[in-house]
Amino acid sequence: MDIFVKGMATKNFKPNQIAIDFNFIIKEKSYDKCIEKGVNGIEDFVKFLLDMGFNKDDFKTTIFTIREDKIYDDNLKKYEDVGYVFNQNGKLSFDYNLERLSKIISSLSLIKLKPTFNISFNLKDKKLSNEELLKLAYFDAEKQAKSIAEIANLKVVRCQRTSFEPFNEKDFSNTHIEGRDSSLLLKTANYNLQDVFVPEDIVLSTTLFCHFIAE
Repeated sequence: MDIFVKGMATKNFKPNQIAIDFNFIIKEKSYDKCIEKGVNGIEDFVKFLLDMGFNKDDFKTTIFTIREDKIYDDNLKKYEDVGYVFNQNGKLSFDYNLERLSKIISSLSLIKLKPTFNISFNLKDKKLSNEELLKLAYFDAEKQAKSIAEIANLKVVRCQRTSFEPFNEKDFSNTHIEGRDSSLLLKTANYNLQDVFVPEDIVLSTTLFCHFIAE
């Protein structure tokens, strides 16, 4: 007897990784001055990370651009060059630790080139969470197949084949923190995130289609 069932699984996971996306912007009239201030600012930031206990390679550059800065002149009806813009984005990821996060945020106000930033809470090893979900979905499918076989006075002898839908759920928490100016950073320095902040769980689900043989 062929039995076709759909196993489903949903599970809440606690975020175990923190990721901070930093955005550094410098505007100067001179190209040389712009790139000099930008590079010096990033070097200062890397030293800051080293003091925080990170390695240089922990900060991964995601965007690096130097472009002309233009503004639109309503009188002339055209864009005018006003200088240059240095822009570098980078990501810093580390194991979930609110005390360390609080220390980083409170200390950012001390560096020369103050970035804007966005903080997200993720799963460090997505493969393990996906494997756990598949196991739960398979057990659900197997349970259904055994129930169907029992009704027909048969027993499930093997799983002939399986297929599954791709994991299309987001693997990060809905919770995030944004910092857009130095005043916010200074205010944050007066608080301990551990005492007031708990990120939302990450909810993942999957579906596994199974073909069982019962005899």
